[in-house]
Amino acid sequence: MNQVIDYAKNSGFIEMILLEVATTNLRAIKLYESFGFKSYGVAKNAVKLENRYIDWELMRLDL
Repeated sequence: MNQVIDYAKNSGFIEMILLEVATTNLRAIKLYESFGFKSYGVAKNAVKLENRYIDWELMRLDL
């Protein structure tokens, strides 16, 4: 993750990194937060897995 962030920062044209993660995946959300990502919304019923819908946490890192 650090290499991706460093590459993006040094690219000169990437201003932010966006990601989506299942709201139920709290470990991943905490990991992304540790890299500086912030939540900016939730996409309700974003994906259907095994006959149930899952919400996505929308996260961004401003470079």
